[in-house]
Amino acid sequence: MANEANLVAPWKPGETGNPKGHSAGRRKAKKLREALDIILEGDVPDVLLQELPAELLEAMPEGVTFAEIIAMRVAIVGARAQKTDQILSAANLILGAQTKPDPFSKPPERTPPVLPSTEERRQSIAEQLGLDVGDGG
Repeated sequence: MANEANLVAPWKPGETGNPKGHSAGRRKAKKLREALDIILEGDVPDVLLQELPAELLEAMPEGVTFAEIIAMRVAIVGARAQKTDQILSAANLILGAQTKPDPFSKPPERTPPVLPSTEERRQSIAEQLGLDVGDGG
């Protein structure tokens, strides 16, 4: 049988169990997210802009923010990438930045990809994705 003294809460009815709201770790993470939001939305100082490649500087609007520079660089990586995984990584970053996750939805279950085992299967998948792969030659 439990000791009844252990069952008495140190706070009054209606008070939260943690008067600070969340754990120390969650509070620190929230402060970091808030600080990053402020920085990302702020204008980039000229001294930092001077270090960017010339072709990137030419495309920058006046009063560019850190978030805009990062978005542009991600898009450039995706556009110039030679490997499919680099393009997909850039696309995932862009899509992830554009959507806010639903806090109540379950995360998607990750399963290993099923690789096409035959040329017929590869063609079928390409058609489903709307890709023109030609005759493979």
